[in-house]
Amino acid sequence: MPLESRPWQLDSKWTRVVSGNMGGRNIAIQVQDFNSALYQVDIMYENAAGREIKTEWNITGVFSDKTVTCPSGTFFVKYRIAPRFGWVTGEKIFNATITW
Repeated sequence: MPLESRPWQLDSKWTRVVSGNMGGRNIAIQVQDFNSALYQVDIMYENAAGREIKTEWNITGVFSDKTVTCPSGTFFVKYRIAPRFGWVTGEKIFNATITW
């Protein structure tokens, strides 16, 4: 299956980036100007009814990119980039590329 890649602007609100049969497929994120000391990338997988299957926190660690495999039953994928220390670190919008 050919890969599809799209630019997104992500912040601390969950943003649905993909919908369709994603179970077992890889999805990758590349974040521009990412500071892992201040922010973290989180991902949520949902079934076709919009119910959470699994959430992974801080998937990129100290890096600005990460590829993961969607669990079985995934229909929707959501990302967010949240401040690690919300009381100190301000909200920020990041440009990211999502490839699946």
